[in-house]
Amino acid sequence: MKLRLLLKGIGISAVMPWFVYFIALGLQARMQSQQNDFQYHDSYFLVLNVGWTGYAIGFAVCFVLLAIGYVLFAAVKKVKS
Repeated sequence: MKLRLLLKGIGISAVMPWFVYFIALGLQARMQSQQNDFQYHDSYFLVLNVGWTGYAIGFAVCFVLLAIGYVLFAAVKKVKS
């Protein structure tokens, strides 16, 4: 794996958990948008807490998936040629 590709993988792995977090945050806001019944709204809530460990796990999982994809792509490319 070349350095440029490794740096791209690290960058993608660092950004991807933030996208997942913001998508989950949007889903949370959509689920909590019951405006017609205040009692239902006050009694039903969704907690979304992603700390530094969740971000680190997301980073590691994303980087491992990218590395596995790279290895599989290189193996298929080697078999075809």
